[in-house]
Amino acid sequence: FLRGAEGVIRRAVGVIAIKAVETRSLYWHANCHRQVFTWTIHPFLQHPAKTTKAMFQIDEERALLALDGNRHLLMELAIMFREDVPQILQELNTAIGNENATQTQSAVHSLKGLASTFYAKPTVDLAQRLEDSAAHGKLEIFREGELEKLEKSIQSVIQEFVERGWVAELESEP
Repeated sequence: FLRGAEGVIRRAVGVIAIKAVETRSLYWHANCHRQVFTWTIHPFLQHPAKTTKAMFQIDEERALLALDGNRHLLMELAIMFREDVPQILQELNTAIGNENATQTQSAVHSLKGLASTFYAKPTVDLAQRLEDSAAHGKLEIFREGELEKLEKSIQSVIQEFVERGWVAELESEP
């Protein structure tokens, strides 16, 4: 019933316990009184119900906190992320092709910085690992599928922007 829930509901006899529980990327309030549970969706929800927590990378709450709650700025940064990423990925591919560890490290560092703005931990962690490899001149890891993983991770962040309504979905090119 509560698979994936990060919160814990604690019951006390005769006491109503209300605790926010994050389940399937939705914030729910659990109202419990003498073993009777009712679930209602928290009013500030902005995520579609079909999406699960595992699919989300962005920690919107932390990102907003870092920006003093400025949602407009967060959305502007999402647009800049989507606009800047293709150029940085091109630079990364060129650097890898030229066996240039310094430029590779720089490009991955830029991608990591962009993702960290949104507290996209999976992407940031992967980029950090790749940045460390490039710093040690180990570029073979990029050819062993890690570059594709990074690109997919970045695309999932962009897709999350679209799902949250922060950026418009790009039309596919003919």
